[in-house]
Amino acid sequence: MTGSDTKLTKCLSLVAEKSGLGDWRQWTKRDFEQLSMLIEQKTRIILSVSTLIRLYKGTSGRNPQKITLDALAQFVGFDNWHSYSTCADISQSGVFTEQSARVPKKRIPGLYITGSAILILAVVFGIWALVSSRSINPAKIKFRIPNREITGVPATVQVEYDLGNYKPDKLWLQLYWNPEESISLNPDLNRTSAIYCYPGVHNCKLIADSKVIGEQKVYIKTSGWTALLRHNGLQLVPLYIRNSEIIKQGVLQVTEPMINTQNLAPNSEILTSYYYVKDLGSIYGTDYTISGRISNPPTALGTQPCSFCTVFIIGENGKHFFSIGDLGCSAYFRLSFSGADAMTTYPELTAFEYVSGGWVPFRSVVSGNTVAIYSGESKIYSSDQVADIGKIKGIHFNFSGLGAIDEVKLVNSKGYVAMDEDF
Repeated sequence: MTGSDTKLTKCLSLVAEKSGLGDWRQWTKRDFEQLSMLIEQKTRIILSVSTLIRLYKGTSGRNPQKITLDALAQFVGFDNWHSYSTCADISQSGVFTEQSARVPKKRIPGLYITGSAILILAVVFGIWALVSSRSINPAKIKFRIPNREITGVPATVQVEYDLGNYKPDKLWLQLYWNPEESISLNPDLNRTSAIYCYPGVHNCKLIADSKVIGEQKVYIKTSGWTALLRHNGLQLVPLYIRNSEIIKQGVLQVTEPMINTQNLAPNSEILTSYYYVKDLGSIYGTDYTISGRISNPPTALGTQPCSFCTVFIIGENGKHFFSIGDLGCSAYFRLSFSGADAMTTYPELTAFEYVSGGWVPFRSVVSGNTVAIYSGESKIYSSDQVADIGKIKGIHFNFSGLGAIDEVKLVNSKGYVAMDEDF
């Protein structure tokens, strides 16, 4: 963090401290993605990963925008940047003490209606009109997606929006949880279309000048099990594998012969996803058990350093997920039962490692706000901080490399069976 602006430097230090992500000098891109999500959750303002990296690395080359400064100040507890910069006492230790801002009272001189008053009023009205066009009135913002539930990928949705008199400098549509996955919109139009390439429950956001001004849930379903490949986690258009090819001899699997004719990048990690997103009946994120057997067979494709699988439970209001994989690879694993799309804490996950070879059984039991995860018969994790993600809408297995699934079962404590796949 460089630069002569002491207030910004101190604010960035406070943001890092409040995020709980540790020393910012050790942050990876994943940490900046996590910080972006945390700031949005608290302030409703989107700061992109690239913006945060430039701020912390001191490579911005220009003064941050006001909306960026406001987001940072709000994240550490102030109303806006002005409140932070004028009412905060910055000590050498970086401890902030809010003080009352003393604004001297001013006499307002009497107004005399003269021949020039009309001109003055016209100027004032013009300024008022300009300010009004730059102000957001949430009641007048219209944001609608008529076809919010679609089966099959890729899926095109129609988006309708009307900002009224509000004229933002920038307007865009964020399709997924990651701010980098957005499309630019023309504020003067009121309709566009967008393509969803991944199944799931997506929180589509209308964003004006980095401020979220509208949200709609989009539910992209599958007709059964759907497999897709991508080179890395942020590839927007994956490679789809036909459903008729992925279940053979009692195993759900994408094999090398299925994809060796594709133009896959040889120096990139390959991720394989299996989605099942459709009506699962009356099963909810506070009462379910998911179990199954997975395998990560060796492959010559891709450059993934470790083989592992992340299991996602997709709810109408968030996700639960955890990873299991190769011995020594837990640094790549992910786990969260907070309902968020990204990790909010970084627990010790070495218990989720296993020795490669053969099928690995797993079981995750959620009851109320508690969860217990088992590998075989051994309990490897438990927590009493489980968020309610609402009705379960689907399951997603994401493998580093080419993974395989032998069986999957999803039930609740009352005996209801939402899924029992033996392939």
